[in-house]
Amino acid sequence: MKFLVFACLLQLSIAMPWFNFRTSSAPTTTTAAPFPKPEFCGKYECPEYETEQLRGYELRTYRPSVWASAKVPSLDMEYWENRDDSIVAYMKLFNYIRGANDRNITVARTVPVVYSHEKDEVWMNFMIPANMSDNPPQPTDTDVQIYRADSDQYYVRSFTTWVPGSWVSENRFIYQFEQLKADLDRDGQSYTIDPMFFTAVYNGPTTFFDRHNEVWIMKQ
Repeated sequence: MKFLVFACLLQLSIAMPWFNFRTSSAPTTTTAAPFPKPEFCGKYECPEYETEQLRGYELRTYRPSVWASAKVPSLDMEYWENRDDSIVAYMKLFNYIRGANDRNITVARTVPVVYSHEKDEVWMNFMIPANMSDNPPQPTDTDVQIYRADSDQYYVRSFTTWVPGSWVSENRFIYQFEQLKADLDRDGQSYTIDPMFFTAVYNGPTTFFDRHNEVWIMKQ
């Protein structure tokens, strides 16, 4: 049963001021070159960015975007969510894109599902498709919030897991987060996890191998 819960949780498989989710309310517009969508986005729309490859990680400059966000009810430890409770945030966001909004319309699926990790709370986030970003449907559930992310830069480490289960993926995310920090320290990069860092999940439960995941840390 627990496996099925997490399969559901990761099916859309994800955040705020440093992706500035919870600080910007004015519409964001940008004119940029066409985005060469990475293979790991599959057939789904994903955030647009430019990238510079570094030693074991990359520096991405993300373009402005709009997100729907819901808080995960509890933590297992500082910065890290209780994965059993993540289904609560997932269902709120899933209901929003399935029509629990002021227009009663379906919002297209996007990837990745992004988690924003603060010391005392974690939020789950679904990106709003670009064609709705100027005027996104407003949630009918007050626990779901809409945020606009400004352009910003993140150090990103990509890695794979082989099964959509929290008992494997959570420890892998923690390990990769610590490894990215170690690599940034090694290279003398300036970064911050205050107030938050991010993790991203791209694959649904039918992908058992080579599941693409990421950790994002903001460049300071």
